[in-house]
Amino acid sequence: MRHQKEVLLTNNRRAAAILVVISAVPALLGMTLAWWARSRSLNTWAIFGAIVAIVGLYQTLRQAAWLLSPRLALVGDEAWVYLDRLRPIRVPLEFVECFFIGQAPSQVKVAHPAGDRVENVTVVVRLADRAKEWKQRTVNATLGRWCDGYITINGDWCEPLNGDVVNQINRRLVEYKRRRRAATATEAAAS
Repeated sequence: MRHQKEVLLTNNRRAAAILVVISAVPALLGMTLAWWARSRSLNTWAIFGAIVAIVGLYQTLRQAAWLLSPRLALVGDEAWVYLDRLRPIRVPLEFVECFFIGQAPSQVKVAHPAGDRVENVTVVVRLADRAKEWKQRTVNATLGRWCDGYITINGDWCEPLNGDVVNQINRRLVEYKRRRRAATATEAAAS
């Protein structure tokens, strides 16, 4: 049975769009070089330009796909955590206890007048103590951390975070778990 994906936390669309534009530049330069070289019968340069264009286009498409991927979603009986580019890590919902707001050093280098380290807001996912196999995972350190049963989603790479966003995520989790329990009870009663 196929389950619908409910996005709880979206990607930072502005940052992702900037990355799409930046990755499109080599594609455009490669296409321009290939066209220019081909028109002058410089086949080696045309081939080089075409290769640069293909690699740039591939990177642009990857960035565009990342732009559309969420940071956190609910699908069926799983929470999908996107901390490794496009592949979600699928955590059974029974192990997800709650979400809370946290703080961590920013991954984005920002000039601060006092020279202090800039902090950013994070979403922390607390996993149940009984979820021994979910205590640690290797994830993209730019996007977050996963250790000791806590998943920290870096606020630099998701929608703007505040207490209201995290409260809404917790409400959706509770509703989702209730709905799933009711569906399971109905299925069990029907059997």
